Amino acid sequence: MLSQYRVQILLVVSILGGTILILSPNYLRVQAAPDVNVFGRRVAKYGATRTRWAACLDLAFAVSYAMFAATFVGCGSLAIVGVAAVAFGAASDEAENILVLVGVSRRERLTSSTLNALRTFSRLKSAGLAVGVVLVVFGCLLC
Repeated sequence: MLSQYRVQILLVVSILGGTILILSPNYLRVQAAPDVNVFGRRVAKYGATRTRWAACLDLAFAVSYAMFAATFVGCGSLAIVGVAAVAFGAASDEAENILVLVGVSRRERLTSSTLNALRTFSRLKSAGLAVGVVLVVFGCLLC
């Protein structure tokens, strides 16, 4: 079971999250750019290379926090639904990160459609994580 690795997985989550923010402190703002010009300026602030590395680390970060959530599967059916919601949020995060990589690579030809898709996945990620965390916490408290 994954629950025996909960602390180690949490350590990986923390290291990856911290490294992303050190590498590209405005990475979350890059993901939330309202238009193509703002996206380009936010990427340029710390450089395309650092933004690419942050996006790659964020791919691993999404997998790691989904694994951390999976360590709570044994806490009952409410927690299982919560873990599924976190997994949905993590999958949305993966799509968001891929679109950031596409956007950084194609900054000169980036379209508003790509940014709209990026923001949609960002909203889906936030919703999945918010619902999932609440359900996991309540599922574990009620167990």
